[in-house]
Amino acid sequence: MLVFSFSGTSCGEGDQSEFNFNEYVNPDQKFSILQYELRSIYNLTLERFGLKKVDDNKIKIKKIIHERIRDNDLNFYFDVVFPLPEFTLGSSPKLLLLSPRNKIERFDELLLINDLNDDEIVSLETEIELNTNYSAIIINIGGIAAYPSIIKSSESKINILKTASHEWLHQYLIMFPLGRAYFKDENLRTVNETLANIFSEQIIKEACNEGYEYFLKDCPKSNGNELVKNKFDYRDFMKNLRIQVDKLLIRGDLKEAEIIMKESSEILKSEGFNVRKINQAWFAFHGSYADSPGSLSNVDKDLEDFINSKNSIGLAIKDLRKIKNYNHYRELLGIDQ
Repeated sequence: MLVFSFSGTSCGEGDQSEFNFNEYVNPDQKFSILQYELRSIYNLTLERFGLKKVDDNKIKIKKIIHERIRDNDLNFYFDVVFPLPEFTLGSSPKLLLLSPRNKIERFDELLLINDLNDDEIVSLETEIELNTNYSAIIINIGGIAAYPSIIKSSESKINILKTASHEWLHQYLIMFPLGRAYFKDENLRTVNETLANIFSEQIIKEACNEGYEYFLKDCPKSNGNELVKNKFDYRDFMKNLRIQVDKLLIRGDLKEAEIIMKESSEILKSEGFNVRKINQAWFAFHGSYADSPGSLSNVDKDLEDFINSKNSIGLAIKDLRKIKNYNHYRELLGIDQ
């Protein structure tokens, strides 16, 4: 997830009224990127000069990412990798995200501190929804593309590698038109997030095939029997739910849409999927990742086809990073207008 520039007021489009987070969120509940950057750069300096010990697993994961960047020809001039794949492991911030109730759209969002308790989370969401026409949700996120990246601690080295690779690509792309378009165009936000997911999956695949399987331990296995037909299909369930909700919102049947989303959350819990809350804001967040069950976008398939047409994912990214707008994206990928 790319780090956001938060103003505390709406950055969305349309006829929605202005929203001010300060009316609902206390200052001590907000996550400060500036404070994080100052603290992390200080610690990074200590590490560079050998004044602070670095975890061996973190060193190895950074080495894997660095090697894969170079091998995929994503380094800059003079064979230099920039930015270096630096990250901190710890608690990742939470994200408060708003969507209009009458459509699914990422309207505005704010980073919150990690240690909000359940009562605070419910209280914040409820107060916003009772006093505005917005749907609100507070989501746990795995990483933020600050510098160094913020990566949520995990016992799984695969999870850390995946998130760190994802966030590194955001840092890389922000220096090019595609990355900067993240903040201007919802379609290109989806392209950015989905491309970062595809890139991170490729990094894992390459690392697992090139000698790091023992270190990573839980490399994915492909035996052709991943799908079990008689099991509950979460992805199919969420896709169908999103289609239903979109149709109801287009018809103006807001009440029915919110009823089926609430009921679906209970159905998922009964099937062993603990999704705390499903609403328009939940779908708005997950809809930014085309390979997510909460999205109806074909961007993931279009990007995979484009990447497969190139000799490497690095060459594909070098073409994609030049994209300035969604029409340019469709033209480059040969998608019918």
